[in-house]
Amino acid sequence: MSGPDRDEGWCGKVVDDEHGVDLPGATSGPSEAEARRIVDLVTKVWYALTPEQAEQIHTTLRGANPQHIISDPWLFNALLLSEHLTERAGAEPDQRGLVETSADMSGYAAAVLRNATSSDEVVAIGSALVIGYRIQGDLDGAEQIGESVEQRLEELGRQGRGLTTRPATRPGQLSMQRGLTATLRGDFARAMTLYSTAYSQMGEPPYRHFAGANAAANAAMLSVLEGHIDLAGQWLERTAAFTDRSGWSGYLVYLGEYVARALLAVDRLDRPAAETALELAGPASVQAELWPFVAVAHCAAELAFGDPYRAHEQLRAAAFAHNHQLRDSTYCGHILLRAYLDVLVAEGEYRTAMQVAEEAGEPARTFVPVAHAYLRTGRHGDAARLAAQGIRRDDLSVRDIRELRLIRAVSLMKLDRADEAAHVYSIFQRADNDCTAGMRARMDPQDLADLAGTATALGQGGPGTRVGCQGRGEPPGPVNLTVTELQVLRLLADGRTIAQAAEASFTSPNTVKTHVSSIYRKLGVTNRADALWRADALGLL
Repeated sequence: MSGPDRDEGWCGKVVDDEHGVDLPGATSGPSEAEARRIVDLVTKVWYALTPEQAEQIHTTLRGANPQHIISDPWLFNALLLSEHLTERAGAEPDQRGLVETSADMSGYAAAVLRNATSSDEVVAIGSALVIGYRIQGDLDGAEQIGESVEQRLEELGRQGRGLTTRPATRPGQLSMQRGLTATLRGDFARAMTLYSTAYSQMGEPPYRHFAGANAAANAAMLSVLEGHIDLAGQWLERTAAFTDRSGWSGYLVYLGEYVARALLAVDRLDRPAAETALELAGPASVQAELWPFVAVAHCAAELAFGDPYRAHEQLRAAAFAHNHQLRDSTYCGHILLRAYLDVLVAEGEYRTAMQVAEEAGEPARTFVPVAHAYLRTGRHGDAARLAAQGIRRDDLSVRDIRELRLIRAVSLMKLDRADEAAHVYSIFQRADNDCTAGMRARMDPQDLADLAGTATALGQGGPGTRVGCQGRGEPPGPVNLTVTELQVLRLLADGRTIAQAAEASFTSPNTVKTHVSSIYRKLGVTNRADALWRADALGLL
């Protein structure tokens, strides 16, 4: 990107550096005019402040009266930023220290925010406060602060206050930070809305685009994670328009893009592209707020191209570096728990994976690894049923639904339900592209070959005749179970005994037996195994 026009320095001379002003080296503190120049520079260039400018600012402010600096939030921000860039930025590519400094100053930011009268000040200080709450681990507090800051901006707008003829200095920043909060809370749909808002609010490069570029990068990451490949491509095209990756803020702004590209490459089994993106993203233990997504990308790559035991070690190292427990993790919508279960399944620890998922309450992201565990332990009926349940859920990602269809197709084939398997497989193939290569690689090659052969044979022979498991025929016409009967049926599918089903439904064993008899009659069967098979075939489970 080209730099701005040449600026006039404080002493009236013109400087020719990219963004520059010539700051004096006084140690007695800045004059009012000098302080104004510093504030104007920092608010103008934002993340484009160069290390040279930061050093000059830091030298100028170093000897200033602390009360003078604290009384002006913009001047105080300039001191913090310049001090960090002067002393720590070179050794800290993820800028964790700067973010933690913001967290340490949350009390100051809150006090300033109460007295802020301009929208620029409200956005800048409010965003810093949101970051501070997040770094302290209070995501709910960060969300509440973001909401209250948004309300404050609306109030200023209604009062006609805070309006200015000059463009906003931080366009899109509040929406971007609120989107990041929603991302870490696992509310990806809300995060996408906020990222879209931030992108639409952003200004033009070279100074006013940072929040929009950051939002686009994070939106690409979430789109890939959820399996919306076309949408991810759109967001990646938008991030590709920005080329300012070498500055001190480049890593934080574009980290989401690097994760997105790594995950896409893993899905396509493109190892060189994955390694390139992961190198840009940094190690799994990186000290950045998006570290869970970086860790997940590294884990996925190691499972696809390397060693599951090494993937396990890397994932644990990342969790250890952030004082995080994998077994009961709810962070970022259970993505770390999911990565942990994927590792366990890849290591052959099927029982442990099932147990961990059960202890966690079987959230949506556990369905795929648990279904894989069922399939690999020969529990084909359980795998088919769980896959069917997941496919019908509206809180599962498109990516997971697609993989569950493949698991269900293989499971049905192994249950001798060939035409159903072929049907489900045909649905999977409609969305099949190079991004499903990783899903296929997680299946047994012989199973895939058998499934493809079955589908081809039935496709060549027309609709085909349903092949029932162990000679079971078709259920007699439409089946209309009552709500209570469906509840009992699903309790039986979970492996409950009559007594356990009675306890779970707060009724008596005799009442449950009555419901079971009615279920059998309506399904046209005489035992539990056939009842569950029929119910699964009809999509009742």
